[in-house]
Amino acid sequence: MVRYTMLLATALLASPLLAQETAQTNAQHLVDQTLATDPDITVMAMHVTPPQRKDNIILASNFGRIGKLADADDLNVVNHGKTNLEVTKAGDHFAIELPLLDASHNRLGALSVMYPYKVGDDKAALARRAEHVRDQLSQQIPNLAELVQPYQGSTTPPVAAADPNPSATLVGRSTNWHPGYSGDLDHFSVDVKGNRLFLAAEDHGSVELFNLMTGQHERTLNGIGIQIPHAFVYLPKHNRLIIVDGGTSGPKILDTTNYKVVSPIKLGAPGADSVEYDASTGHLYIVTGGHDMNMKDCFLNDVDPLTGHVYATLRFDSNQAQAVKAEQHGNRLFVNVADHSYVAVVDKKTLKVIARWPIDGAKTNLTMALDEADHRLFVGSRNPSKLFVLDTDTGATVAMLDAPATSDGLFWDSARKRIYVPGGDGHLGVFQQVTPDLYAARPWIASAIGAKSGIVVPQLDRLYLAVSPGANRKGGEVLWFKLGK
Repeated sequence: MVRYTMLLATALLASPLLAQETAQTNAQHLVDQTLATDPDITVMAMHVTPPQRKDNIILASNFGRIGKLADADDLNVVNHGKTNLEVTKAGDHFAIELPLLDASHNRLGALSVMYPYKVGDDKAALARRAEHVRDQLSQQIPNLAELVQPYQGSTTPPVAAADPNPSATLVGRSTNWHPGYSGDLDHFSVDVKGNRLFLAAEDHGSVELFNLMTGQHERTLNGIGIQIPHAFVYLPKHNRLIIVDGGTSGPKILDTTNYKVVSPIKLGAPGADSVEYDASTGHLYIVTGGHDMNMKDCFLNDVDPLTGHVYATLRFDSNQAQAVKAEQHGNRLFVNVADHSYVAVVDKKTLKVIARWPIDGAKTNLTMALDEADHRLFVGSRNPSKLFVLDTDTGATVAMLDAPATSDGLFWDSARKRIYVPGGDGHLGVFQQVTPDLYAARPWIASAIGAKSGIVVPQLDRLYLAVSPGANRKGGEVLWFKLGK
């Protein structure tokens, strides 16, 4: 009979990130496998004392923190075999921490399982479900030594099994809209009212226009002096599309009533790439320079998006500044300085760097999203592929999780408290925010090889991905997913 001790099993939610040891163990494989077959589980972790070590740590989880030391509540389960049960502080999850056993019923440590919860749900039934999950896992654990060994099977992350409420469901694709296209596609923008989806065909020098609702290709915009389109900003009140052109001619302002260029945006350096529109101030920020232009420096340009006037420019001692995010209720910009593995915090008014937040444990931090309400900045890296969560009050890293490889996008869904990371390896990573310090990785969703960039359209509950064929294949695609509740 499970005892209702009401101890703080949710200490997982409040503990800082102490260590991060990355290894695909048999324990991690079992966690991943269980989550793929039981989509109702939000959070899972194994707390184990490895052989030849004195400390009990998180050996496997879907929220990172591998190597984090056990706290008092964890040790109560580990040492005394008592089950902890707790409704989380927010009241929306029920946490069960119970003894982890091997196939011979030897106690190895603790297993933490968390389910979504609302007032009136049967806690005893949820506890029994967690016990059943534990018992199924125990049958697959011969002993402690085997549990901590590196997993020898396929390292491909499990893809979600049938789920009555999946986080994202593929509902359509514009198959082979350009059968002769090769190379990379880059970023999207949308005109929701006008039912238009814009895609940058980077290696074709064109803007591709799709029907937003049906996803079907409608026309190619070329002959407007674009060389290397990377990204867009659409301004619905003015019916203008800012085209961030990485070529020598620079970005352009396009009138989307007739698709004619209104004006170029003349910047001091070529190679325009990342862009951010700050709706709170009406300013546009464009990054130029860098290694693509054989330049040792990058520049952040503060621009008037309607006239192209440049208010100010900030130089970075970096050849790869990528991704910019602007606070809407604050005075800061966040910029990835990828070649030096840090986030630059920039004051909007002075356009000066006021802080540098290190990205420890990975290199090439290319992507970014912002949860301003919860004071969290999400940063994606490529070497290795990780999702970092930073506290924007302190700059500290509060979470780090494995993410799909070769990603060129990272999106925060504030309505669902989810992060989406599209990977060129053919997977869409989904991470659920349980609290601002705890993020549960869900089993990855199959997409397509080359589907590394995209956009979330909250008005339609959709996520679009651009499938780049790369250099060795032909034909581009757009996939669109329905976002689950």
